[in-house]
Order: sequence, then structure tokens, then C-alpha cells
Amino acid sequence: MIRVRRERPVLWVAVALALVGAGACSDDGKEERAIPEARTWAGSTAVSASVESCNGEPEIEIINEDEEEVRLKVVAGSSGDDCLDGIVVCLAEPLGGRSLIDAKTGTRVPVERLAGEPPSDCA
Repeated sequence: MIRVRRERPVLWVAVALALVGAGACSDDGKEERAIPEARTWAGSTAVSASVESCNGEPEIEIINEDEEEVRLKVVAGSSGDDCLDGIVVCLAEPLGGRSLIDAKTGTRVPVERLAGEPPSDCA
């Protein structure tokens, strides 16, 4: 009779899932969040991103900015998904025709182009 031990594979799966999960959260309890939409203003380096957190104190980082795209990463605390937070990032150059990419999802973020005065964050 062959005896199969199943405890060890289950343990390895649990360890693998714990390691994958550890990469999604930072030490301060913030998680990477999606950017469902953004806004920018003609000629401005300011981009205002909506973040899927609700009073989660989001932080935004430019992962890559080149001639073709701008890739943004946002982390925020977990306080619920009942509302969106807004956060402004200042690019080196106006967004123009470049694509805005959400680092979490890898997808293109719809950007609304606004007239008027941009926020003073990037003055």
C-alpha cells in the first residue's frame, strides 16, 4: 500500500500565498490601489487622479515617464471603497497625448482634459 502525505504540499501553498500577499501590502498597512480615472489641464504638468480608497490617505508615485506614457502607482490605507480619494501628481512635462497607465492594473486610465486653471500643487 502506498501512503500519500498531503500536509507538506498544503504547507508550501500556504507559504507561497503568504509571500505573494506580503508583496501587496506595505509595512504601514497601505495597499496598492487602482486609478479608475484622472484629469489634467492644457499645458499643465498637474494630473489629478481618483483613487479607489475612501479617506485612505493615498500616496502617488511616478514609476515611469517617457515620450509615450506615464505610469503611476498609488498606495492607500484600507478604509473602505465607498468613495474615491483624489490626489495630484506633478509630471516633468504636460501629459499631452501620452497614455496614463495604472501600475496596479497595467491598463490605460481614462483622462479628462479640462479647461481653466489647474491646481496650484504644480506651480
